[in-house]
Amino acid sequence: MLIRVSTTRAVIPRTGEGIAFVHGEIQPKISAMDGNRGFAMALDRSSGRYLGIAAWTDAEALKAGEDRAPGLIADVAERLDGSSPTVELFDLAVAHLVKPVRVGYWGRLVRAEVPVHDLDRFVRTFEETALPLFERYEGLAAVVLFVDRGSGVTESATWFESVEVLRGSRDRARELGELLVAGVPTLRIGEISELEVVIAEMGPLS
Repeated sequence: MLIRVSTTRAVIPRTGEGIAFVHGEIQPKISAMDGNRGFAMALDRSSGRYLGIAAWTDAEALKAGEDRAPGLIADVAERLDGSSPTVELFDLAVAHLVKPVRVGYWGRLVRAEVPVHDLDRFVRTFEETALPLFERYEGLAAVVLFVDRGSGVTESATWFESVEVLRGSRDRARELGELLVAGVPTLRIGEISELEVVIAEMGPLS
């Protein structure tokens, strides 16, 4: 499965308008595209950053919609006087779902980089480390990992039922980061964000 992540920033006081616009105008158009397996949007309320996450069955489905989907995210930025969107394409590498991610859930998104030749090693280490640490964590919804096999950029997201559960997991998340770096010393952890799910129309990931 392929994942397209589109990111833009908008004026923080207008986030409610942005959510309504995406839910009413953008999400239905994306979900109607052949091969789309769902769309979700998460919001960093501290910065006004939106992440649109669209899942596609395969490269053919992605290509069929590539002339329309990025433009739809650009419509959001224009509507809210936001920044020009960045669009990245990832492979879905790990998907551990305890329950469907819903509107109002919160997640920790960790962006990292690893040399391409160490990428498979990192994916194995992540799966062997993150799942035992979190799979029985109370309030957990999902653990997912996206990877760009061309650049070595990765994004992992751990989703929880509430912001309280998310913030209560900080020590465990810190431990995970230390274990990952110990297992793959070439890993470089970058930006870490707290995100609220504001749209969730995502089917099962596999």
